[in-house]
Order: sequence, then C-alpha cells, then structure tokens
Amino acid sequence: MLLTCAMLFAGRMVLAGPAHMAMADDETDTATQTTALSITESTPVVTDTSGYHITISISNPTYAATSPGLVTVAYNPSYTFVSRTDIQHWATGDVSIPVRTVLGTATVPSIAANKKVSVKIDAAADSDALKALQMWGPKPLLVTYQATQATDSQSTGSSDGSSGSDRTVDPNTKPIRLHSFLTRSSQGLRNAQTPPMAITMVMPLMNNGQQADKNAIDQLVVHDNGDESDTKSTQSGGGGTDDSTDDGSGNNTDDTENTAATQSSVLTPHDNDALAAKLSLIGKHSDLQTIADPTALASDTGQRIDAVMQPAGFDITAYAAINNVRSYEQAGVGTGAWNARSALAAAPASSNSLPIAWQGKGDWTRQALSTARKQGYQYVIAGHDFDSSTTATVHTGTYTIPTSAGDITVLSEQKELGDLAKG
Repeated sequence: MLLTCAMLFAGRMVLAGPAHMAMADDETDTATQTTALSITESTPVVTDTSGYHITISISNPTYAATSPGLVTVAYNPSYTFVSRTDIQHWATGDVSIPVRTVLGTATVPSIAANKKVSVKIDAAADSDALKALQMWGPKPLLVTYQATQATDSQSTGSSDGSSGSDRTVDPNTKPIRLHSFLTRSSQGLRNAQTPPMAITMVMPLMNNGQQADKNAIDQLVVHDNGDESDTKSTQSGGGGTDDSTDDGSGNNTDDTENTAATQSSVLTPHDNDALAAKLSLIGKHSDLQTIADPTALASDTGQRIDAVMQPAGFDITAYAAINNVRSYEQAGVGTGAWNARSALAAAPASSNSLPIAWQGKGDWTRQALSTARKQGYQYVIAGHDFDSSTTATVHTGTYTIPTSAGDITVLSEQKELGDLAKG
C-alpha cells in the first residue's frame, strides 16, 4: 500500500499541491474555532489553455449560524521559490509573501450550525490575472475568508443580509487564511525549457510481520549431546564459522547457505492480506516499482518485481555498527544468508535479477556501505537523511560512493514526497 512506500529519485522535483485546511490566525483549538476552510478541488497544473478552477469548502463547527462572508483567491505570479524549505514555510504559514493578484471572489451565505457550504471560483485562461503568470513552477496562493457586514444602504434590507452586492468586509472580524500553491507548466511559455525530471516511486514488499516457526527454531537451537560438546543445526546455514569464499566481486560463492529468517519465520494472516493488497496494487499501477524481500514471497506470484533486497530485510546498517561477525554466526546467521547471491537464489522467477540493499534502522555509514558492497550489492536505498544538507528544490538523489570494496550507488529518498507517500 502507498502508506509504506518510499519516494526515490534520480532527478527530482518538489511537486506543490494544495494545503488542506486552515482556520483564523488567532485560532489554536476547536474551542475558539468558528469557521474552517479546505480546498476540495483545484487545477493541479495550469497550462496556457486550462484556466484555474478551485472549489473551497467553508464549514461551521459551532452551534450558531455564521454571518455571511466573502472568499478571495489570490496569488503572486512573479514569486519564485528557491528551496524546498522555502516552500514548506509558505505551506505552514511561517513566512509572509505579498499575494495581490486576485483570481476571483465568491460570496458566502450565512452557514447554519454544524453545516458547510462550497463555493467555486474560476479564472479563465485569457484573464488578466493568469496572463500575468509568465514563469513555470509553483507560485504562492492564498485563500482568504472574512465575514461581511451590511452597508448603510442595505441596513433596512432583508433580515439575513445575504445580498453580496450591498455588503462589505467587516473590519472587526479576523480573516481566515489558507496557504496553498498554483503550479504553472511550461506549456505555452516562451522562456527557457528545462529537461524533465525523472521521478520513481518504489514500494517495498517486506517480511516485517513474521512470527517464529517453532519447528525451524528448534533446529537452530544448540543441543547438548551429553559429552559437553555442542552441535548446531546446519539447515539455517552460517552456523559456526563461515567457510564460504569470495569470488572477487563481493558475492559469496557458498550456495548451501540460506537465511535463518527464511526458515524460522512465517507471515501472520494479517500480513499475508497486506502483502496480497500490495501485489494487487502493482497490477493496477505500471509505474509503481517494487523491491521485494524474497522471504516475503512464498511462491512466484507472477506479478512484476523490479528488484530484490537482502533476504528478510537483514539490517546491514546494524550489522556494520555492531561489528561482531561471530555473534551473528553463533546465532545461525552467516554472511551467506543475506548476500546478493542468496537474494537472487531465493527470488521468484518473475523478478528482475537486480539486488538492491534496503536501509535498516541505522544510517548508511561508510563502513555499512562497504559491507553491503562486499556482499555483492552495487546499489542501496537510503532515507532522506542521507542528503539532508541539500536544500535545493531540484537536485539529484543518486550518489556514487567509493568504498574499500569498490564503488556503490546510493539512491536517496526525497523527503517531502516520501512523507506524502507514507501518509
């Protein structure tokens, strides 16, 4: 499911989407909240022919009807965001940017208690407001709602005071503001074109909800033979010392070793259902790439698998940080249990023969990257912390890192889009 996805990019761009809800500047909790704004629909990308269309929902969560009001949608066509931090600060209302080009307004009638209304504002493609937009990219957009009051000429009018033509903004009420973005494509613009950014969404299929298989665990336990000598089951491989050899490319050549996690754990029914849902998702979205833990796929599902990760999602970052090979061997997990060769050997026939190491709970240190390379992985996936010092809106997320075992390529997550994909 998308909630567990990570966004990974070769060339990457932050895609600005609408904010979801806002309330008055001085409102901090539901006790003082009087009216709430949310964008229910808007033009995702504006072109030279699309115009801009936005639907705004205004809700009244109180037990009394509101006064009539006025919604104004405005933006700044000439402002350019210079970093993803800049974008984030606008989205959360932490910065003030002049927003004076009005796309449209709409009057809002009195809203009954615990009710909401929707208004739609349309700006035509040939309107002066949109013609002012001559640069592609996200621009700051502001939705403002403020109560109105009757003018003197209407003071003897209808009791509900709903006529928008004879009402003005009430200066004694605080406006409610919602920060969002209007994104312009390069279509129809004469300024310089930039090359497209390659964006990849990757979903892990991991065996992270396993339960112990008692029979397999019994085979891994050290048994007392009565003569004070201990023997270990070799069915898990990697028990005792690791007698395998390296073929020079970092791949372990001992094919008799299998991961202990493969044989000592089984998926719960709940996780089987979750895995089935993810496999179904793959079939619906051809652009969604997958990296599978081979131990999570008990049989060949026939679904497209783009790459395989280390068996059982073995935590290479923790292994490198602990730096105690013997403790792992004594637990029945030798290096042959989670190298690239083992990952490919356990992978279903329908999967791509590309092993990629997924990040564990720790950071990809130089030692961890070297360990992964020694184990035959030429690519690793990293979280956004790997390039957290980069503040540019557009930058590459691919890094080639030299290690003692050879160069390794790191594919780093884009933070904002990754956060969205994970909920």
